[in-house]
Amino acid sequence: MIVRVDVIQATGAVIQFGNGKSVDDVLSHLAQRLFDEIPKVRHAVTTVIGEWLLHLRDRYSYFHKLIPLLLGSFTDEIPENTKLAWTYWEKIGLQWEEENEEDLKDKMDFSVSPSHYPKGETRPGLGCRELVSRNLSKILPGLCHDITDWVESTRIKASQLLYTLLLHAEDHITQHMELLLRTLYQACSDEESEVVKNNVKAAELIGTFVSPKVSLKLITPAFEQTPKASCVMVLAAVIRGSPKEILQPHVTQLGNTLSQAGVCQRSEEVFYMEQLLYCTQALIEVCQEDCKEISLQLMKVLVTIMAIPSQDLKEKVEITMSSLAEVQQLESFHCLYKQHIIQLLEWVSVSCEGWTCYSPEVLQLEVIATHSGPVIGEALDDFILVLKTCLQPNRDPQMRLKLFTVLSQLLQKASETINSQGLFPSYLETVIKDILAPNLQWHAGRTAAAIRATAVLCLWALIHCEMLSPKEILKVKDELMPQVIASMDEDSKITRLMACRIVDVFLKVCGRQFDVDKFKNTYTEVLKRLDDASCDVRLAAAHTLANWFKCLKDSDVKSSMEGHVEFLYQELLVHLDDPDESLQKAVLEVLKEGSILYPDLLVREIEGVVHKHQTPVYCNQLLHHIQKAELEIDCLFFVNSLLAHLKPEDLLWRILGLGFSAKQMFLGFILLGEVPCLHHTNIPEHCPKNKVTSWLWKANCWLESSQVSVSIAESVLGSLQGKESTGNGNHNGMGAIMQEEGKGREGKGREGKGREGKGREGKGREGKASWPGCDGKTATQDKSEQPRKLEQHPGRMTCLVLPELSAACPAWAPGEQSGKHP
Repeated sequence: MIVRVDVIQATGAVIQFGNGKSVDDVLSHLAQRLFDEIPKVRHAVTTVIGEWLLHLRDRYSYFHKLIPLLLGSFTDEIPENTKLAWTYWEKIGLQWEEENEEDLKDKMDFSVSPSHYPKGETRPGLGCRELVSRNLSKILPGLCHDITDWVESTRIKASQLLYTLLLHAEDHITQHMELLLRTLYQACSDEESEVVKNNVKAAELIGTFVSPKVSLKLITPAFEQTPKASCVMVLAAVIRGSPKEILQPHVTQLGNTLSQAGVCQRSEEVFYMEQLLYCTQALIEVCQEDCKEISLQLMKVLVTIMAIPSQDLKEKVEITMSSLAEVQQLESFHCLYKQHIIQLLEWVSVSCEGWTCYSPEVLQLEVIATHSGPVIGEALDDFILVLKTCLQPNRDPQMRLKLFTVLSQLLQKASETINSQGLFPSYLETVIKDILAPNLQWHAGRTAAAIRATAVLCLWALIHCEMLSPKEILKVKDELMPQVIASMDEDSKITRLMACRIVDVFLKVCGRQFDVDKFKNTYTEVLKRLDDASCDVRLAAAHTLANWFKCLKDSDVKSSMEGHVEFLYQELLVHLDDPDESLQKAVLEVLKEGSILYPDLLVREIEGVVHKHQTPVYCNQLLHHIQKAELEIDCLFFVNSLLAHLKPEDLLWRILGLGFSAKQMFLGFILLGEVPCLHHTNIPEHCPKNKVTSWLWKANCWLESSQVSVSIAESVLGSLQGKESTGNGNHNGMGAIMQEEGKGREGKGREGKGREGKGREGKGREGKASWPGCDGKTATQDKSEQPRKLEQHPGRMTCLVLPELSAACPAWAPGEQSGKHP
C-alpha cells in the first residue's frame, strides 16, 4: 500500500515538473488505482490529478482525459476523498474562469439560474460547467462504452460519472441526446441495480435540462417499434425530471403514446408492466390536474396493467387510480370508472368477435367488470352484448371459461356489482337463453366440463340471489330442466351439488305442474346422487327428494305414480341403513314426507326390511310417524264432523273444556289453519280472549316442539272418561251421525297384504248417542246428508270421543237464548 502511494506521488511529480508528454503513458494505470481497495491510494491519485489540472503546463490538451478521473472521485466511499476532489475542482473552475474571462464575460453578467433544478444538488460554478460542456463530446463516447463494460465495478463507476457530467453540462446535453438515449436504453436493463439506479438519475437530468419537444421527439419513436422495459423506464425518468409547466403542452401526446395497444399490451412480463405503471405514476405526479385531459388514456393503461396476474402490481395500480381520481377531485377510483365505463367497454370490445384465450382484451374486460364495482351495473347493454357474442358454443373454449368465471364472480355479489342499479333482471332472458342454456349442453373434454360447471354456478347464483324469480323460472324450466338434471352426473362435485340445489328450487316453484315423465326423470337422477361420493351432494339429493314428494302429493298425476313411489320407498329404505348417520337422518325426513302418499304401502315395505337393518331405530321412528299422522287425520275428521252440526264458537267452548293434551291437539289443528272457520283470527268477540289466547299459545308451542305422539289418543280419552253429561241443547242429529258412523266402520278393518297374517282387522263399533237430549236409538239419517269429509276420511276416533265431548265442561256451554257465556 505504501509502495503504491509513493509510486503515484513520484509519478505525479516527475510528469508535472518534467516532460508532460508522458501523461498518456500513465493515465490508464492511474485510472485503475481509482478502484483500489485502500482509500489512501485513491487519495493519492485524486491529489496527483488535481495538481496536474491546476499546474501542468500543457493541461489544456489533457482536460478531456483528466477531468473524468477527478470527477470520478466525487462518488468515493470515503468522505475525505470526495471533499478533496470537490476542493480541487472548485479551484480548477475558478482558475479557468480567470484565464478565460473575456470569453465568459457575457455568461457571467447575464447568466440566469434555472428555475427547476434537481433537489439536493448544488449547482457547480460557471468555470466547472464550461469545462465539462466544452469537453463532453470527447468524454462521452468512451464513457458510454465503459457503461456497458463486462466488469461490474467499471459499469458502476461509469454510471456515477455520467450523472456528474450531465449535471454540469445542463442544456448542452441536447446535442448528445441520440448517443445518450442509446446508452441509457442499454444500461437501464443492466442486472446490477446500482447501475440502473445511476442511469435513471441521469435520465431525470435529461427531463430537467432538455426541452420535452426535443426529448419526446427522440424517445417516442422507440415505442413505435418494439418498446423495451428500459425504454419505458427512461421515459418515466424524463417525465419525473421535467417541470410541470414545460411538460403540460405534451400531456396529450404522452397519454396517447402510453395507451397504444403496441405499448400497453406489448407484453405480460411483470417487470415491463411495472415500468409502465411507474411511467403513469410519474405523469400523474408531475402534471397533476392536467391529467384530466388524458384520464381515459391513463385508465386504459392502468386497466391493462391490472390485468396482469400479480397481487403486488394490483395494489400499486389501485393506489395509482386513487391518485388519478384525487388530482381530478373525485372521491375514489370508482368515480373514474363511472366517468369512462362506456368508453372502456367500447375500447375493449372492438375486436371481441375474434377473441381467443390469449387475447389481452379478455383480461382487460375481467378487470373492468370486477374492479369497477357497482359501476358495471350502469353499462349492461355493452357488457351483456360482449358476453353474448363471446360465449357462443363455437367460440374458443378457454376464453369462454374465463368469461364464465367472471360472470359467476359478478353474480355472487350481484347487488354490489352487476345488479347495483336494479337493471339486470331485464337481461335475464338473454343471459339464460343465449348464454347459459347453450353452454349447459354436453361436449367432450375437460374444458367443456369446466364450462358447464361455471354455467351451473352462474345459474345457481341467479337463483340464490333471487334475481331469477319464480315467474322467470316458469318461463325457462322446459329449456333448462333437462340440462340441469344431466349436470347431476358430472365429474365435478361442485357441479353435482349445484345441480341438485337448482332442481330442488325448480321443484318448489313448478314441480306441481310436472307431468309423469318429468316426475320420473327427476327422481331417477336425483336418487342416483344418494350414492354420491360427496356427503354434501347426498344430503342435497335427499332434500330434493323430500320436495319431490311434496310436489307429487299435490299433483294431478299422483295416481299414475304409485309404482314409482313404491320403487322409491324401497330404494330409500336401503339408504335408511346407510353407514353415514347424517344421511340416515336426511332419508328419514324424506320418507316421513313421502309417507303421506301411500302410508299402507310404506308400512308393508318397512316391515319387510326392518329385520335386515343394522339400525332399525329409524324404521321404528318412521312407523311411529305414520301412526301419528293417521291419528292426526282422525282428529281433524272429528273436528270437521262436529262442525257439520255445531257452530264454531260452540265447538271452541267444548274444546276449551277438554283435558290438557286434547286441547293441545285440537287447538293445534286450528292454528295450522286446517279448520278455517276456527282459525285463531276468527275467534268470536264474546269469547274470553285471555283464556283462548293462552291455550292457543300453548298449542302453538306444542306444534313447534313437534311432540305429538300416538299416546295423545289415550290422553284424549283419559281426559274425557268419567265425566257426566250436564250440557243443555238438543243434539239428536249428532247422535245419529255417530251411530251412522258406527255402522259404517263395521268390518272395514285393514287386512295387511303380504304380511303373513299380520294385517290389522278393523272391528265395527256401533255408535250410541249419549249427548244430552239424545234418546239413544239408532239414527236413520241418510248417509248422503253427511259432510263430504265424512265420506273421504272415515275417522277411527269419532265414535269414541264424540259421546263424551258434550259432557266435558257444562259450565262453558253456550247459552241457548241470550248467546252469552258465564
